[in-house]
Amino acid sequence: MGTHRKTWSKSEKLAVISKAKAEGVLEASRHYEVSTTSIYKWLDKVESIGESSLEGLHAPELRRENKKLIAENKQLKEMNADKELKIMLMERLLKKKVTTMEEKIKLAREFIEGGHPQDTVLRHLMIPRSTYYYKPPQGIKSKGRPVSSHTMKKDQTWATNEEVISDIKEILSEEFVDYGYLKTTHALRQQCGYIISPKKVYRLMEENKLLNHPTKPKLSKRLWVKELVPKPLAHFSYLEFDIKYIYIKGKRKNAMLITVIDVYSRWVLGQHIAWQANKGDVVKLFDKIFGAYSMAENIYVRNDNGSQMVAQKVQSYFKSKKVIQEFTKPATPEQNAHIESYHSIIERVICQKYEFDNLLEAADTFTRFVKFYNFRRIHSGIGYLSPYNYLLQKGTEIKVDVSLLDANNLSKQKVA
Repeated sequence: MGTHRKTWSKSEKLAVISKAKAEGVLEASRHYEVSTTSIYKWLDKVESIGESSLEGLHAPELRRENKKLIAENKQLKEMNADKELKIMLMERLLKKKVTTMEEKIKLAREFIEGGHPQDTVLRHLMIPRSTYYYKPPQGIKSKGRPVSSHTMKKDQTWATNEEVISDIKEILSEEFVDYGYLKTTHALRQQCGYIISPKKVYRLMEENKLLNHPTKPKLSKRLWVKELVPKPLAHFSYLEFDIKYIYIKGKRKNAMLITVIDVYSRWVLGQHIAWQANKGDVVKLFDKIFGAYSMAENIYVRNDNGSQMVAQKVQSYFKSKKVIQEFTKPATPEQNAHIESYHSIIERVICQKYEFDNLLEAADTFTRFVKFYNFRRIHSGIGYLSPYNYLLQKGTEIKVDVSLLDANNLSKQKVA
């Protein structure tokens, strides 16, 4: 049977030492049942260090302290190993220029097979466990209907995808056309009689690299005031006009283009291009428009605060015609949204694609464009129709001498 080893406190050790000094070590050993070796050891400690040397932890306390130290040491080792592993992984990522998830997974497998902890490797490489273990299914066909190879027309005939693509290219090849897939869909329906969805048009245009990818405009840092845009109930009752600079490369200077647009139908009533556009040009342009079109009884004209618009001569002219002239607030182009939108269109389809040698060449181009714009260009804001077809749908047929739309020569012929 084993004997229990006694743990001596400081006070007990001092009592043993006092007995040993008074009656001898052997007597103290027999009385307290402690070995003479321990007594001599305690005596040496007291003589050399002092009574404080007799203080010590009990065995349970020693075991707890030792366990705590071992745990802390293990934690430090793990932290150190974790840090070293992270450094190694980052060095490999930089050295091999790993960027894709497939490359990360390949690197992770290499380290895991080398004996490094899997969870730690995946954590440092930011790879989800589900991604690491994912295996794409083999031999399973994708769900859904197969891609169609033909498209039906309104006359119940069928056209192959190649024929549809050919018609798309023909639509997009026309001068001034900058359609995306949605407007192209409407053009295919209206011009070619296709019964086709925007989804299919998008797929065909994407496969043949025909999609229009517009560049993102630079955002202004200014915050614009949000106000409602005009909502006219009839055509030629609410007009917007503005001036845009057009660069003439052959002359290395800008010309000025005045354009008047109908908010209700997006119809361009007239335009005028010149090296300098002044208040007199504004009056002359509107005088020709009012003389050529059958206008609404009550007419509103909205414009910004340019010198040509705020001129007393222009304001007096509109008053004489009983036209209400509205001015947008400074730095609020959204209040003149329709003419600003028109300017963005001509910037995209003309200014960024054409280089003019002289003013006459620019005027001829804008004349062709406005004719296309009014009679054929599809507009999302009026139900994906051209202004002419939109007015026709509303019961108004515009009978106009196309020379009225010339950028440098507006006709005075009366139109309905």
